[in-house]
Amino acid sequence: TTEVVVTLTPLPGTLTGQVINGVSDEGIVGASITATRSNGVIIATGISGDNGSFTIPNLPAGSLNIIAQAIGFGNATTSAIITNGKTTTTILSLSPNPGHLIGQLTSASSGLPLQGATVQLFDENRTFILSVVTDSQGNFTVPTLSPGKYVAVASSFGFGSELRGFTIIANQDTIIAFDLAPNPGIIRGQVVTSEAGQPIPNTSVVIRALTPSGPILATTVTDS
Repeated sequence: TTEVVVTLTPLPGTLTGQVINGVSDEGIVGASITATRSNGVIIATGISGDNGSFTIPNLPAGSLNIIAQAIGFGNATTSAIITNGKTTTTILSLSPNPGHLIGQLTSASSGLPLQGATVQLFDENRTFILSVVTDSQGNFTVPTLSPGKYVAVASSFGFGSELRGFTIIANQDTIIAFDLAPNPGIIRGQVVTSEAGQPIPNTSVVIRALTPSGPILATTVTDS
């Protein structure tokens, strides 16, 4: 006789909703919907159909950030609590008069543009919105952002990271610039047990910005 143990996974949750025009309340067809965890990891995506409605099945239980974007509109973000075997409903309202973000990253020492640098955007609630990569001239553009306050986190290999707050105004361009310092500083530390104070090897250490679940700036592992 062979004994077999089968572990059953609870039924996943489902998210349904509608993406609407924030002025006319009409549904927006073709809007992109992204479900992410609080740290920005993408869980699932979808596209709104007739009347701006959408359904995203097979979602894990827990709190997710839901982000909607559409051409000619700004973005909208909301949180949703997903429950196994149940359907959660939400509505996202997009501004029809988005603003535009234009920026550049350069080296603080040489003044040269930084190609391939990453800029992550967070709304005023510190919810991750999107990330962009700079071109050969260190430039980046985000064409559609809803009016409001945001935070940008710029980073590039071999340089320190920098945070910058900015405000998006309807139908206007907002310009920001980052001068990243090369040869960033070093954090040294030790991870020990709380009772005996003994060192703990092979422990992951993660450096994040803004919040404990914010963007990852650096990672390392403790030695022996």
